[in-house]
Amino acid sequence: MITIDPTSDKPLYAQIREAIKYEIVTGRYKPGEQLPTEKELVELLSVSTITVKRAIDDLVGEGLLYRRPRHGTFVTSYRERTRIVGSKLIGALLPAGPRDYFCFQLIRGFLEGLQKRGYQLILAYADEDPDEERRQLEQLMDNNVEGMVVWHLGSDFSKNLIEGLLTMDVPFVLVDRYVPGLVTDYVGTENFQGTYDAIEMLIQNGHRRIAHITRAGSDSTTVTEKMQGYMAALNTYELPIDQQLIGYATRTALAESIHHILDELFENPNPPTAVFSINSNTTVAILRYIASKSLSLPANFTLAGFDELDSCFVEGLKLVTVKQQLRQIGAAAIDFLFEQIEHERPQGRQLRLAPKLVVSHTTVNNGMDMSGGVVRAV
Repeated sequence: MITIDPTSDKPLYAQIREAIKYEIVTGRYKPGEQLPTEKELVELLSVSTITVKRAIDDLVGEGLLYRRPRHGTFVTSYRERTRIVGSKLIGALLPAGPRDYFCFQLIRGFLEGLQKRGYQLILAYADEDPDEERRQLEQLMDNNVEGMVVWHLGSDFSKNLIEGLLTMDVPFVLVDRYVPGLVTDYVGTENFQGTYDAIEMLIQNGHRRIAHITRAGSDSTTVTEKMQGYMAALNTYELPIDQQLIGYATRTALAESIHHILDELFENPNPPTAVFSINSNTTVAILRYIASKSLSLPANFTLAGFDELDSCFVEGLKLVTVKQQLRQIGAAAIDFLFEQIEHERPQGRQLRLAPKLVVSHTTVNNGMDMSGGVVRAV
């Protein structure tokens, strides 16, 4: 529903423009659908005709709407709009910036796929904020990107945004995680199998007390699939699923919550001999904890988890890394996207790439500033 706030400092025409844009982006108004008339909007919002006309004119100028004389104002098809503009731009909406190793490698894959096609990439970051995710998605569309790759945050709000893209017939591909119940293109990792294989390796190396540190309050498919892989491996080897060995870290206070989880795990009379981490950020937080506590760990203690580390900081610790094919995921996502753009292939193609287990040990790099706790894994 189109609403405004008369007490806001933001001009009324701008509020109306943004409210209509939101209704379009979230799929409330579909391509080809007629908007309320200017007279109806004037009465609904208790504003002047000039105010409504200015908001509509702006959206027509942006290509979101078009007028048909004596018929009214209608929502433009996204494909038609971008076809006319011919921007040669592709957008990528990611949860974090390129300093994140996962995002950096994905971006490399995107660029490999785009450069050979003569397209440029616009990057947008949600900063783990659903409101910012929506704003950045709208900004990409304002730039008339011809398609986009989306690594969404996994919230219900994200699902609404994806449904809006489907309704508007925007070419897009999801990476890392998909949305259950929605038919979309998706490229990611075999999270279940990668986790299963890592836990199986730990069990075959004699570990029976294996902790799993995951995310609290997350129903994203990556989190769910990794938990399923963890439990399936334990079940295969008839090991009990001990809820005390499963820690749920919060996104907003990651380090603090992980420290609390590990305090409880290692103060247990029967502590874990291995820990499986959901991603590299969690692994780094675990390494910081171990370094700060100067723990006396079992000789066979192993830290396992997803994603490679740029650095870590515990000497001689055994690591089992579930290495994802990140650049290949990025490049495949671009290939999928251009199948939609160039051939109008419908949504629904999915690809899951198998990760590889890498066993290594950490070692201190004396050439680096250890005040920040940096140790390189080799």
